[in-house]
Amino acid sequence: PVVAFSSDESVASRGVYLLSFLPRSDVTRVVSYAARQGKRSFAALLPDDTYGAVVEAAFRQEVGRAGARIVSIERYKVQGNDTTDIAAKAASIAANASQIDAVFVPAGNVAPFVAQALSSGGVNLASTRLLGSGQWDTPQVLNAPPLTGAWYPGPDGTGFQAFAERYQSAYGSRPPRNASLAYDATILAAGLVRSAGAARFSERVLTNRDGFLGIDGVFRFDRQGTNDRGLAIYEVTGSGSRIIAPAPRSFGAGEWRNTPVEKALPVEMDIKQEQVIPDGALMMVMHSCEMAEGNAMAIQVCQKAVDTLSAKDTVGVLIYGGNGSEWAVKPVKARNKPAIKQAIRRM
Repeated sequence: PVVAFSSDESVASRGVYLLSFLPRSDVTRVVSYAARQGKRSFAALLPDDTYGAVVEAAFRQEVGRAGARIVSIERYKVQGNDTTDIAAKAASIAANASQIDAVFVPAGNVAPFVAQALSSGGVNLASTRLLGSGQWDTPQVLNAPPLTGAWYPGPDGTGFQAFAERYQSAYGSRPPRNASLAYDATILAAGLVRSAGAARFSERVLTNRDGFLGIDGVFRFDRQGTNDRGLAIYEVTGSGSRIIAPAPRSFGAGEWRNTPVEKALPVEMDIKQEQVIPDGALMMVMHSCEMAEGNAMAIQVCQKAVDTLSAKDTVGVLIYGGNGSEWAVKPVKARNKPAIKQAIRRM
C-alpha cells in the first residue's frame, strides 16, 4: 500500500491512502456545524476552477444531508487584481440576503474582499454567518475586521505547536506546516510494524474504523483511499481566531480497544468526544413511596434526566410500588420532551 499526501481525491484508490487534508472534510465539518447552530438556508461563492467544483459537490451533498436548502451558488473568475467578477457575484448573493442564513466562501485569498462586498451590499454579517475552509488559516484572513465572527474548520493547533517546538529545538528552525503529515505517516508505519504482525499493512488494519491519533488529531482511512479527519471549528476574532467547537478525539470504540495495537500506536480507542454521538436509551425505575417527599423528588430527577437527552434517544419511566409496576412513560424517542415531562408530572 501507499500513503500519499495529495489533496486530489481522484488519485485515491484501494491501496492508495491519502493522509492529506481534503476539501470534502472541510465542507462537511463547517456546514454540519452551521446546520446544528440553526442555519437552514445556505449560499456559496466559489472559484470557477477544479477546486471550486470539488467543494461545490461536497457543499450540495452536506447541505442536503443536513435537511437545509441552497438559495444560491455563484462562481467567479479572478484575473490578476481584477475583482470585477467576484464583486458582481457577491452582489448577486447580497440581493437575496433576506433568505440566507450562511454564506460559504472557501477561498481564503478572497475572503476579506468578499466579506466587505457582502456587507456593502446590505448583508448583516452579524446574523448571516460567513463560513470558510482550512484555507482561511492565514494572518490575512484572521486579522481582517470584516471577517470577525466568521467560522472555519481546521485541526486543533495544539498538537502541531508542540511538534513545532520539538522540531525547532532539534533543528534550529520551525518545520513547514505539512511536516506533520510526513511525521504521522512515519509513526503510523513504524507503529504497525511493531504491533500488528504479518497483517500490519492489510486493508483491515489500515481502514480500522477507530482510526489513529496523529499530530493534527484523529484520522482514519476508508477502503476507497480517502480519509476522515476530526476537525475543530474556529471563529475569526479580527486579531486571530478561537476554537468554538473542539475537534473530536476519537471516532468511537471498536475492535482495537484494549489491544496491543492500541498500546503501540498514537491512537485513542476510547470514546471521549465524538463528532457524531450514538443513539442512547435511558430507562428509569422509580420506587420512592418510602421517602418523605419522595414522589416530588422522583419527578424532579426524571425531568432533569429527560433534559439531557437528544431527540434520537429513547426514554422510559417505570413506577414500582406496592401494587406492582406500571409505565409512567412507555419507551419512546425523546422528540417531544414537553409531553414526556408532562407524563412524568402525573406520576
